[in-house]
Amino acid sequence: MYDLAYVRQGLAGLLRLEPDFELVGEASDGQASIELVRDVGPDVVLMDGNLPGMDGIEATRIIHREHPGIRVIGLSMFDANEKAACLSS
Repeated sequence: MYDLAYVRQGLAGLLRLEPDFELVGEASDGQASIELVRDVGPDVVLMDGNLPGMDGIEATRIIHREHPGIRVIGLSMFDANEKAACLSS
């Protein structure tokens, strides 16, 4: 698992161009995302499922438990072998 900083930064750049969005922060791992949500209280979180340390799935569980009104949109990237392993399970 790893954080693709360039993907996160690219998405952030695209969202900054949208007049209806206000980007309030970025986090590079699950624990940092939880702390950022606690500090900022966003309406929506874009969460990568594959994060270093605490993964995005566990971070999402904690965010939902602590802040049930916040919507979390999960993002994930798989390489061909990972996708095949998930589909065959």
